[in-house]
Amino acid sequence: MRHTSIGLILSAGIAFAQGAGAIHGTVTDPSGLAMARAAVTATHDERGATRTAVTGADGGYVLTALPVGAWTIRIESQGFKSFRQAGVSVTTNQNVRVDARLEIGAVAESVQVTGEAPLVDTRSSTVGTLIDSRRVLELPMNGRNVIALAGLLPGATQVAAPQMFTGDRSGPTLSMAGSRGNQNLFLFDGQHFNAVFRNTGLNYPPPDALQEVKVLTNTYSAEYGRNAGSVFNVVTKSGSNKLHGSAWEFLRNHKLNARNFFAPSVKPQLIQNQFGAAAGGPVRRDKLFVFGSWESLRVRPASLNTSAFPLTAEERAGRFTGNVRDPLTGQPFPNATIPAARIDPVARSVNERIPLPNRPGGQLVETYPLPQNNDQFVVRVDWNFGRHTIDGRYNVNLANERDAAGQVPSYAPLDREALVQSITIGDTFNWRPTVLNQARISFNRIRSDIVGLADFYLGDLGANFPLLGPKIPPNLNISGRVNLGSNSVASAINVNEAFQLDEAVTWNRGSHTVKGGFQLLKLRYLNRSYSLVMGSFNFTGTFSANPAADFLLGRAENFSIASPVLEQAGLQDNAYWFIQDDWRVNRRLTINAGLRYELAFPWVHPQDFWATLRLGQQSQKVRTAPPGLVFPGDPGIPRGLIATDRNNFAPRFGLVWDPFGGGRTSVRAAYGLFYEVMNSDIIQNTSQPFRYTFTFQAPPALQDPLRGQPQIPFSVNLSNPQFIGLQQIFFPDPSLRSPYVHQFNLNIQREITRDFAIRAGYAGKLGRKLLMGLSANPAVFRPGATLANLDSRRLNTAFGNNSVISSQANSRFHGFEFEATKRFSRGFSLNAAYTWSRSIDMASAIALGAAVPNVFNLRTQYGLSDFHAKHIGSFSWLWEIPTPAALPGFAKGWQFNGLFTARSGHPLNIVTGTDIALSGTPNQRPNVVGDHRLPSGRSRAEQLAAWFNRAAFANPAAGSYGNAGRNALLSPSQQSTNLSVFKNPKFSVFPVLLCTSQQSTNLSVFKNFPLPFRENMRLQFRSEFFSVFNMPTLGAPSNAVNAGARMGQITSAGGARVIQFALKVLF
Repeated sequence: MRHTSIGLILSAGIAFAQGAGAIHGTVTDPSGLAMARAAVTATHDERGATRTAVTGADGGYVLTALPVGAWTIRIESQGFKSFRQAGVSVTTNQNVRVDARLEIGAVAESVQVTGEAPLVDTRSSTVGTLIDSRRVLELPMNGRNVIALAGLLPGATQVAAPQMFTGDRSGPTLSMAGSRGNQNLFLFDGQHFNAVFRNTGLNYPPPDALQEVKVLTNTYSAEYGRNAGSVFNVVTKSGSNKLHGSAWEFLRNHKLNARNFFAPSVKPQLIQNQFGAAAGGPVRRDKLFVFGSWESLRVRPASLNTSAFPLTAEERAGRFTGNVRDPLTGQPFPNATIPAARIDPVARSVNERIPLPNRPGGQLVETYPLPQNNDQFVVRVDWNFGRHTIDGRYNVNLANERDAAGQVPSYAPLDREALVQSITIGDTFNWRPTVLNQARISFNRIRSDIVGLADFYLGDLGANFPLLGPKIPPNLNISGRVNLGSNSVASAINVNEAFQLDEAVTWNRGSHTVKGGFQLLKLRYLNRSYSLVMGSFNFTGTFSANPAADFLLGRAENFSIASPVLEQAGLQDNAYWFIQDDWRVNRRLTINAGLRYELAFPWVHPQDFWATLRLGQQSQKVRTAPPGLVFPGDPGIPRGLIATDRNNFAPRFGLVWDPFGGGRTSVRAAYGLFYEVMNSDIIQNTSQPFRYTFTFQAPPALQDPLRGQPQIPFSVNLSNPQFIGLQQIFFPDPSLRSPYVHQFNLNIQREITRDFAIRAGYAGKLGRKLLMGLSANPAVFRPGATLANLDSRRLNTAFGNNSVISSQANSRFHGFEFEATKRFSRGFSLNAAYTWSRSIDMASAIALGAAVPNVFNLRTQYGLSDFHAKHIGSFSWLWEIPTPAALPGFAKGWQFNGLFTARSGHPLNIVTGTDIALSGTPNQRPNVVGDHRLPSGRSRAEQLAAWFNRAAFANPAAGSYGNAGRNALLSPSQQSTNLSVFKNPKFSVFPVLLCTSQQSTNLSVFKNFPLPFRENMRLQFRSEFFSVFNMPTLGAPSNAVNAGARMGQITSAGGARVIQFALKVLF
């Protein structure tokens, strides 16, 4: 009893409903009066699990936390015939209504009811969409990542569903109805399934391992929180009393594919195999079940690089065309020839390692193999043990891919590797018919590594340069010609861990269903990288008037270097409580009320290797630090650099009204307050003395770049910390508070027929205290200002380009949503959605690079969100084509499926491309001096050459900011159409932006062949065509004024047609 009371008082965490729904209804006698104390029993059709309830005084009952699947409902009361309804489909986070009117008679007599439950939800005000098992398996997904189906949802934009997960910064994301792309809660069987570092998602197992997907999009209950976007809840398949399974292989080959719209005639090589198997069945009938799945991906593509223009054979010998100036004399070299003795030996060594140009104009066209490998395994066990239902699931995802790392892949390739492991164990305990306890413990671990494959560094090329870590080639950027290697992370180890403990209790008492619980979530990340230890050089022609000649002479404009092993680490503890009461006021009205409390402690470094800025304060912990640079442990400086936000209460309120009382219409309205997670991205502090990063102007020679520079401390020595040069720091605002979003909706659901329903209504969001990056120390313009004296004009000349994370951003979203659903019946199902909306904000992401150009006037940041799309539409269907019985077998069993989505163009932000204001801030905008619109009816070629009127924009006067608004233009629309036809086929359509219509049509043809080995066993052959019409999906036009004639041009397009074959065995 003590355990029960604690669970009821405290409440739950992000979610316990791992693939669970509810059945509710009202039991009446023949005259329509409510029947109290009627016994309700639900039995799972495939696993034999049972749940019981007793009707209250109003005749109502609720069965909660039911695993997904088909259930049989039996209702009994003394003196009345028993009621029985089979095949009641329970889906994730869905309230299924089953009413019963008992007839007078003996209990042994029964009344059989057939047919599906109503599609209208008359119990919950949460807005969400179900993607059931058939749609998961039969709608075409290019890459077989189920997150791609988020494109079907009302309000969803910028859906990123990578085929492989190779790093904690590149996982799945989506923007849902005005929310940022990394503010979604991904759940996997109730387990937190977000990457720690940037709160992106993780890749789920293949579709054949998944039961269904439920996405909650607005004003969900107090049970869910921590994010203000969507809740993406995925459920694994379970074993049942019958053995079921499948095996498959999908094949691709570049010989069948089309060219990219902007690519040369040569098609890059692609050989892809995706194969696996899944099966589930009983270990002990009605008691113990097991399910397992495995899939492997082998991709053998070749990168086709066309943007490199390395030095020609003549140039490598020192012979150039045009004037080449001698930096020593300022006079041209005779005959434009650099003497052999003046050629830097490092440059000579580099030239020996990269290919010569092989195309006219000095172009290098090079293909390089970039293999990709991915293996996924998942196993799940379900055990019905008395009044306990126990489930456990373990999955592992191992990925590896080659990265070209620059414009010449053979110079410094990288391998990116990732290992994702997760385990969860849950127990649902039916204490008594009115009390249900749920407990869950889960653990995620992600390790992602970057490994350099080139075994040489600057010293091996002939330079006087220390080896600071692994051997990594230097980054050499020859302006306008070629960029060799990576100027960011070339070797790294990243580890993310998440430990989760949940406890919740559901109590049905009369007309109230009360659920409460708590969650503990412990997060950890560790990042060790060797960024810039190899050295990064920029050659711009400053010395010889020719960037390639500067390189040959070894004279770089600037040179950057950093100390090795940047250790970014963080720990965070989170605790969440909630209580939710669903009160059935009467048969027509239900009120959903809840309260959630979130306690998210700030991130801390295990060794306090962080710093922050407090102007005028002298550090007592590190006394040699310059004034203003302070550390955890200094007076007033907490370990996490910011104070704990302790007032994060999140109320939720909604009501559901059935105006006619028949369960076929519902009017729903709701409001909720949702807090956004502050992921570890907000603290990426790399200041001295924990790491040293320097940029030297005009180093003396590539052969000896550090000559004449102060001694650089290449290791951290906290017993004698050193501070060299101008300090730069990235820090969170000390007044930072948890960002939050108000959500509200009003919508009407109506069941048109027994299997067809529509929903229409309004959805809104208001974001407050959202995070944004700002320059904390811009330069102030004054007469005589230049880029060279920028640091001397900063607000605080003791520091460099400081950046701060601030909670000053706001946002707002208003949208009309329409959704139509036809449940699969008579061989056909349909889902359609449309959204008309407007999303405005000050920042659409944190923007670690401090992307706000004018920090003195933040009002200029208000504009359309980066992910805004005025119109979003989707349409999908499954159709089993009917055939007369007299036709031969080959003509029977075909299925035609489709998926179509479209959206209008995303905003385009016009920038100057240069620091016109001389402030040191990026993304400065120009002046608007004309109409950016061009005449309609232009040809495709004219639109590609000029998407907008570039003469409408001009740079402002030096030292000033332009008057152009943020995100003032729209980029091209994009469209994709996916089709599938099969003997059980699949057809899908997928458009995406709507300024200039762009289309990609995917077609697949399936044929099923029955196999004689066992009942219901068949062989399925699939032919799938992605972007079958090869209509280009145009990229965004060039948006910078300094691009000159290239401004407004579109030079990129999405993927071309891909053909895929597959063979599948199902049983």
